[in-house]
Amino acid sequence: MTEAEIRPMLDADPFEPFTVSMTGRTSYDIDRPELVSFSPHGAMLLHHPDGSVRVVLSMDHIVSITWPAANPHIRGS
Repeated sequence: MTEAEIRPMLDADPFEPFTVSMTGRTSYDIDRPELVSFSPHGAMLLHHPDGSVRVVLSMDHIVSITWPAANPHIRGS
């Protein structure tokens, strides 16, 4: 996945929450677009409401994105 593939979901109006699933079988719910940022080195950062970094996700390890009322976007398909 790339920032260019994820950015439209974050910028959607209205925003629809989605879930990012990783190769290690962990998943992260994205329910507030303002709590997501991207590093210049290919990582997606999820933040706490106070702005501190909660987790750093390697974009290379995102395997799917799912959101309500839609089919999952699976990497490589």
